[in-house]
Amino acid sequence: MKPFACSSDARLQLLSRYCAQLKAPRSEGFLQQDLSGAAQLLAEVRQVFLANGYCAETILKGTKASSMSEFIFVESRADQLEQGLLENVEEANPMKEGSGPKIPVDLVDLVRIFLLHRVLPLSRLCQLFTPESTKLLLQLRAVTALAGNGCRMVEPEEAMAAIDANSFSCGAFFVMSNVAIWPVEEDLLIATDFEQTFSSEGLEPVMYISEDSLALAAAAPRHPVSSVLDICCGSGVQGLVALRSYAERASFVDLNPRSPHFVRFNLALNCMTQKAEGIYEGNLYNALPQGRRFDAVLANPPFVPNPQGIASGAGAMFGNGGDSGGAAGAGRGWKWRVLQQILQGAAQHVLLGSPRKQALTMAFQGFF
Repeated sequence: MKPFACSSDARLQLLSRYCAQLKAPRSEGFLQQDLSGAAQLLAEVRQVFLANGYCAETILKGTKASSMSEFIFVESRADQLEQGLLENVEEANPMKEGSGPKIPVDLVDLVRIFLLHRVLPLSRLCQLFTPESTKLLLQLRAVTALAGNGCRMVEPEEAMAAIDANSFSCGAFFVMSNVAIWPVEEDLLIATDFEQTFSSEGLEPVMYISEDSLALAAAAPRHPVSSVLDICCGSGVQGLVALRSYAERASFVDLNPRSPHFVRFNLALNCMTQKAEGIYEGNLYNALPQGRRFDAVLANPPFVPNPQGIASGAGAMFGNGGDSGGAAGAGRGWKWRVLQQILQGAAQHVLLGSPRKQALTMAFQGFF
């Protein structure tokens, strides 16, 4: 019988890579490094994305996807989406008028690694960004280097040493992303966990950017305000949209210990760190300094029904909405009451005289 542990077996290689993709986001220190000295390098990373047209419109056109939701459960659709990308890349031919890439080749590889969860040569990532920016992403464990057919996970220091040594050493490694990078509105970049980052003891993933996340961001009134609170913030997408469009400052709260790391990274990636008043881990308003008030409160609470907590430990925290999810009805468990607590607490945390105070009161009375 042929032994299963054959490194040349393509199926085994795929399994090894899949295991690495599951394990790497759980690495100790994931997105936890101090970002105070990383502003310039992250600004350079951001500029590479934007310069190559990394926006929803271009990505959808290039992949022939109908919406960005197709990138959520990407493991089952990556081949089809990648094929759409490759069909839109054409080598330049001086004898053929109008030949050349229909979309930038660099954009293809950015989408492949940061949305389709593909691997790239480490040397290619250094070409897309710079060696120094790539080393920063390795240090943050936003990306992980892999070696060999067995997809051995390489420590950041080993991969960084290869980058510093020479192109030959760097060429021995591949690299995968541990974060999905979502384009939001015109020029925001939001990092989240990939959908396949399963919840387990000690780890709850940070939610991908879904259609409801985008709908909430679009529906929020965009009157200029001094401060907003993004509660149940996850990646911080609602607060970052507010900072981009209408708010001077923002605070962020989430019960998930993983969330603050993503919020800090996303603020730095979008050059907004100085606009954050506070990033808190805790239960709703209890995590805030006493007496703190805001001009507006944004919330995208848990939404998937979980009767009597039967899915505890199996479903992600961001989807655990209690007995009846986020909808009114019978069997309102304590977890469902998070929505009620958000509305009740907002009444005490929205500044008196804010135009949202009356709207909040009307919404609260109509909901219950």
